[in-house]
Amino acid sequence: MPSAEEVVRSYFQALESGSYDRIIRLFSKYAVVDSPLYGRMQASEFFRDLLQDTAKSKITVLNIFENRSKPGSIVAHYSYQWILRNSQFTSFEGTDIFNVSPEGRIDRLAIIYDTAKVRDAWKKAMKR
Repeated sequence: MPSAEEVVRSYFQALESGSYDRIIRLFSKYAVVDSPLYGRMQASEFFRDLLQDTAKSKITVLNIFENRSKPGSIVAHYSYQWILRNSQFTSFEGTDIFNVSPEGRIDRLAIIYDTAKVRDAWKKAMKR
């Protein structure tokens, strides 16, 4: 069984690869994602939409913090370079809060970052 930190690192590698199957294998069946752009969604729906909106992404994990008194509770601090499907580039620094189950699956992911400059690029790319 992988450690919670290994699951989180695998998540960022899978996300950067753009592989829906690699990403979704890391999540439990009823996992939920809270995103500042997409809102609250089932993980399967969120990643389907995100990958449709993404041409490429580059993610650099800067720090990982684990709550030793609450196993499976991890925060990752990262830099995200995002090329949207219309070739629009944007970037941000963010934190993701993960709840990883004892079985090694992500049950919940809360994504936190300032959407001020990202939202405009995203709306243009999505024509929203």
